[in-house]
Amino acid sequence: MKEQPCAPIIIPTLNRYEHFRNCVESLQKNRYAEYTDIYISVDYPPSVEYNEGYQKICYYLNHEFKSNFKKTYIFYQTKNLGPELNTSFLVDKSRDSSNEYFIFTEDDNIFSPIFLEYINTCLRVYQYNPQIMAIGGYCDPLNWRATNGLFILDETIAWGTAFYRSRLDSCINWINYNNLIGILKNSQKCKELFNYNYKKYWILVEACISDLDDKKNVFVRKEEKDIRAIDYTEGLYMTFNKCYAVYPSTTLVHNNGYDGSGVNCPKINETSNQSKLITWNDFDYIATPNLNILPANQQVNNNHIDCKRAKRARVLRLVFLFFGKTAAQKCKKITDYFEYKLFLIKNHFHK
Repeated sequence: MKEQPCAPIIIPTLNRYEHFRNCVESLQKNRYAEYTDIYISVDYPPSVEYNEGYQKICYYLNHEFKSNFKKTYIFYQTKNLGPELNTSFLVDKSRDSSNEYFIFTEDDNIFSPIFLEYINTCLRVYQYNPQIMAIGGYCDPLNWRATNGLFILDETIAWGTAFYRSRLDSCINWINYNNLIGILKNSQKCKELFNYNYKKYWILVEACISDLDDKKNVFVRKEEKDIRAIDYTEGLYMTFNKCYAVYPSTTLVHNNGYDGSGVNCPKINETSNQSKLITWNDFDYIATPNLNILPANQQVNNNHIDCKRAKRARVLRLVFLFFGKTAAQKCKKITDYFEYKLFLIKNHFHK
């Protein structure tokens, strides 16, 4: 490991000072941090309300941060890029350290001390397996079927994940409106996807009926008015192209973003379902080139909520095919409205 360069880490950030500091300092405690380059981009505040946290991060990086990484690259943006472009900026910049792979994390994750060793070991073991697109560090606390502490899924989880650049580039090029619409119009493919994974079915439908002019829509690539490559749509690519990501059977990442401070995770009061961070002695794994594909793992994620949402998506698909995108969007707004009202009523009676 020491003779070979480790994958660089990229962290886009803006104003979440405490989250960011905890994230960086947990990575500093990792084995092989001293062999790893880190790239940090501090986005420019889009409005005054972000200034306090932004200034705290700038002060921390300029006066308090004592890097023990191999090399540290810090960029301060002069205009607001937003999370998507700020990440893309770092993906390009980090090619100077490695043109083969990189590790992406949002600024609200905390890492086990063995995270970097696990990630870099797996990157090297699976570099010649074209089916493996990514190495993830997080897994939900479910009953995964694992081989030597590892398993694979045809989806990515954006909480501390390493990507092979060329394979990710192929994925990004595949993810576009025309490709997804072609699948949506194929009844056989849609039927197979619904039976295979409820979540991926509703992701396909909701991505296709997205208003490409809506800059707040998570599925929309703002600059190009196309479908965005995020973990949701990457999962569709992986399913239809038989690609996978490797995961540890016990999580090596804890997400602190469920406090309402970010743009992707909602605010929830309970985070105890996330497994505790572990040390080297708590988790053993053996990465082998031919990791078994265990399809039963895919069904672990087919929960009741995704099933209901997928059934509604079936209706939205038919509305789209027969009456057009605008009608499907209106239909979705109506169902979302009544679902939200039902949620409020249930919460009221449960108090």
